[in-house]
Amino acid sequence: MEKLKLSQLSDNVEVSIEESSTVYTVAKLKREIIELGEPHHESSNWYTVVRRKWEPSAESMIDTYLENESCDLYEDFNSVAMDEMPKEAIEKIQSILDEVFKNNSVCDYWTYDKPVEIDIFPKEFNLPTVSQIFEELEKDESEEAQKILNYYNEEIKDKD
Repeated sequence: MEKLKLSQLSDNVEVSIEESSTVYTVAKLKREIIELGEPHHESSNWYTVVRRKWEPSAESMIDTYLENESCDLYEDFNSVAMDEMPKEAIEKIQSILDEVFKNNSVCDYWTYDKPVEIDIFPKEFNLPTVSQIFEELEKDESEEAQKILNYYNEEIKDKD
């Protein structure tokens, strides 16, 4: 899967490093790297994340419970027990679960989505390339800049 570049992501996109419990916005991650010099760029396991919310299912919980109990009972116990379970009972249990878990952050979680390449570095790593330096020199009309350009063109460029 092709990696997304951090520099091209919107500032409000959320990212996390694999095996971490911390989620960053792209804006916060960029700031920590560029301004604070945090070495986040040293890891290659960054991903965008998708926020999700767990919702309890009374039917699934009852079915799992009955399945676990059935090993000590007779074959197909869980199927027979589920068939005999009144829908109203499941709805009451569901109602209780919904009430218990409403507005509860324990239900909030996230999953990794797309891999992200950290292509932003701390200030000390943000050195200009040779071509960027020469582009700036070509804009500069000072005598010193012209001497450097002439030296490059006469002594170095032809030997590359």
